[in-house]
Amino acid sequence: MFFLYFVILEWMVALEAAFAYRNGFLYRGQGSEPRPGHRISFYIEHGGMWGDLVFVSAIVASMISRGLPYWTMKAYAFSGVISLVLSMAMLKMWAGASKDMDDSFMKDGNLTACGAIHGLYMFVAIATLILYYAFTPVVATTPMFRAIVSVLLMIHIIAGVIQPDWHTNGSISLNTWLTAGGAWTILLGAWLYPYILR
Repeated sequence: MFFLYFVILEWMVALEAAFAYRNGFLYRGQGSEPRPGHRISFYIEHGGMWGDLVFVSAIVASMISRGLPYWTMKAYAFSGVISLVLSMAMLKMWAGASKDMDDSFMKDGNLTACGAIHGLYMFVAIATLILYYAFTPVVATTPMFRAIVSVLLMIHIIAGVIQPDWHTNGSISLNTWLTAGGAWTILLGAWLYPYILR
């Protein structure tokens, strides 16, 4: 089943790229220019998209394959609600940033087709991470797998949170550092807590 989940997730990334291309925001040179007073960001310049393509889809598909037999409806409901809240919070942050920046996800505070698909991808990924770390017994995985995916996800935080801010603004804001630091802390705790509680 891993391959099926992996293909679906990668198809979503490809669909994001297709809509970004249609809107002229896939790469520089498509003709899109920043409007007066606006910055501009292109899809392939966003480190998080490369992380999704190269390893996040594979990680999420692996987590689903390993954890699916153990997840209950209560686990799905809890993870879905938390993921929805986090995803909506991130979309709200994008909307605020888009007031003076044109990119593939948002324009003038409005979600583009590319952004909507990425929002769905993000929802599925975050819900799966919660299901894996909170509701998958240690016997269903291995310390090595847990360590590898946790380290890769920490790297993805750099690619998906820190790099876009630095690339677009030439600096990294305090809010970006706080967001990344909070995500790293939660991820580190989720990775290690089964072993600490032994």
